[in-house]
Amino acid sequence: MKTDKNNLFAFAGMIITIITAVISAIAVILGIQKDYPIISTSFIVLLIILLIVFLIIFFIYQSKGTKKEAVEGSKSKQVENLKYRADILDYIAYAGNRNEQIEHIEKQIENNQEPIWIIHGAENQCLEELLTCIQLFHIDLCNSNIERTYFIDCPEIIESDFEETIKKRIGRRLFQNHESLKSDWKNISNLIKEYLKKNTLTFYTIIKTSDLNKKTLKILYKLIVTLKNIMNFDEKYPLIICFLIIYEEGKCLRRIHFNKINNKMIEELQNKNRRALSNFVLPQVKSVERKHLRSWERWPDVQKIFDINSDKIDDIFRKSKKKEMPMKELANTLKTFQRENIGIKENHYDEATI
Repeated sequence: MKTDKNNLFAFAGMIITIITAVISAIAVILGIQKDYPIISTSFIVLLIILLIVFLIIFFIYQSKGTKKEAVEGSKSKQVENLKYRADILDYIAYAGNRNEQIEHIEKQIENNQEPIWIIHGAENQCLEELLTCIQLFHIDLCNSNIERTYFIDCPEIIESDFEETIKKRIGRRLFQNHESLKSDWKNISNLIKEYLKKNTLTFYTIIKTSDLNKKTLKILYKLIVTLKNIMNFDEKYPLIICFLIIYEEGKCLRRIHFNKINNKMIEELQNKNRRALSNFVLPQVKSVERKHLRSWERWPDVQKIFDINSDKIDDIFRKSKKKEMPMKELANTLKTFQRENIGIKENHYDEATI
């Protein structure tokens, strides 16, 4: 609208100037016509030629401006028509600097290992978001187009009926609105089998620093063995089991205590002698350095969703005065660059499945 008004004012000013010039010229011509008729005629012809040339130049300029506006309008329309699933828009800011974890999963697949992932890192590294990013942006790792993910509470102690406890918790999670099916493992396993014929399924649990104790590793071992036994489905798509071990920072005096617990857990998870765990432990999730976003910033979807480039990312790190940034802080900053005119596309799931 501003461009149209400016053009209008310019055009009006030009017309007024031309009219004033013509009237002045006519007045001068009338004054000299009696004494110098040849000069008078020549002046009129010159004035007409100049007027025609000026109008031609003006209309050429206007037509170029109109074409430019049309092209810009077309580009704007294309951006407005972009639509993404809400989950893509919510999580793409968390998808950078996770190559180590992805490569570990790729090795698991190459070696035909069970898809059991133990992902560990500080609470400000957004481990749940990382799990979602693996499913959204590295879906080829899971060999599926659609995934369903379910959280299962981790048992705090190893009871005699440990396996039954796990089965019941899975049943409650899958059949929230079907009381009669919650405790019937045959129905539960049949449902899982049917789903795995079409898509990948993920169950995950969370263990935080405040939950860690001397029995944690034993519970983790037992949980892996139990889930491997009851989830041993040989279907087209994998059933993924994921453990998120989140290192809390703690406040004041608890910080020292938590640091000791966290360091001990990291040492245990990275111990190669613990073969029952070591194959499933992904590299620790750490903060993001500037160089880790070189690939992410070149993703076509990133360039469409965010108004961002290499210089702007450089500025983010420069302003933070940090060599590396926790994912939570970085993702929140990146989200501020998301374009406002990106539409939301509905997710389409098979409602007959889980």
